[in-house]
Amino acid sequence: MRVRVEGAEVVRGSRRLFVDRWNVPAGARRCLAGESGSGKTTALHLLSGLLAPERGRVEVGDVCVSALGEGDRDAFRARSVGYVFQDFNLLPGLSAQENVALPSSLAGQAPAVARRRATELLERLGLDGSRSVTQLSRGERQRVAVARALAARPGLLLADEPTASLDPVRRDQVLDALFSLAEGATLVLVSHDPAVQARFDERDDAADLFRWEPT
Repeated sequence: MRVRVEGAEVVRGSRRLFVDRWNVPAGARRCLAGESGSGKTTALHLLSGLLAPERGRVEVGDVCVSALGEGDRDAFRARSVGYVFQDFNLLPGLSAQENVALPSSLAGQAPAVARRRATELLERLGLDGSRSVTQLSRGERQRVAVARALAARPGLLLADEPTASLDPVRRDQVLDALFSLAEGATLVLVSHDPAVQARFDERDDAADLFRWEPT
């Protein structure tokens, strides 16, 4: 799914973020680099529909996400967007398989189908789906988060500093998982780590794309 942002503005606290133009071709693997506070996470929230701009357009594939109401943005995100959060966002009372299958089940997929897909992804990532996520290492939990983001075969895969707290070995495991299992999805990954950026053929710099002004 291609991504196109034009003339988008969004207020965050006492500042306003401007995104004049940002394009990512369908199927691209793009790293979004930049310092903390440069707008990288806010940009991912715009692409996913977690945030709606005050003005401007945000398009993902054939959908103008910025024109949707909140409920329709939620439905679009469940159907078309996978999101890997920096802090995992896993439910501690559930197993790895349950964490991966739950979003697909809530989106209307048959529970048995969601469980089979979860098991398939976790096995490909070398994980035992029956284990509670509280028993897993940080690297294992991040791989569970990757599997959850990929469960619905999204057209757009977003990852927000997914390796920030991992050592080099676990960092490479998570990146390998994202690259090998994305299945043709457009991947936009946020990172300030030069080692992560070096894994990408293409990189966008937040300082070139975004600007902040006081409200």
